[in-house]
Amino acid sequence: MRRLTGGVAAIATLPAVVAATTTYDIAGAASGDVVINEIYYHPVDDDPDGEFLELHNTTSSAIDLNGWCVDEIKFCFTDSAPIAAGGFLTLGSPGYEGALSNGGEELILLDPNGAEVDVVDYDDKDD
Repeated sequence: MRRLTGGVAAIATLPAVVAATTTYDIAGAASGDVVINEIYYHPVDDDPDGEFLELHNTTSSAIDLNGWCVDEIKFCFTDSAPIAAGGFLTLGSPGYEGALSNGGEELILLDPNGAEVDVVDYDDKDD
């Protein structure tokens, strides 16, 4: 698990873990193949519509995120959602049911089989 601390109107950019992958089975992913790369929570105006999180594909092949979920914000990809090799995909809060906690929480990215691909714990505390 990666831990992140920030403050109000925090944009948290997490270091991406680069995987040395030359071929890729699109049906599954290993831990670190797709990571939660950036989190924008607790906007200055407290409007949750300004929140977002960004996913990063660390591999050298495209990955279809159909069936993947981010548990805490109650979001699952229900259609084909390819993320290019080395690419990024941003999820804006109008596109998901839940909201990012302004005080912090644990976000878990799950593959279609329910396996944890990435876990990030963020909060506003500087400890």
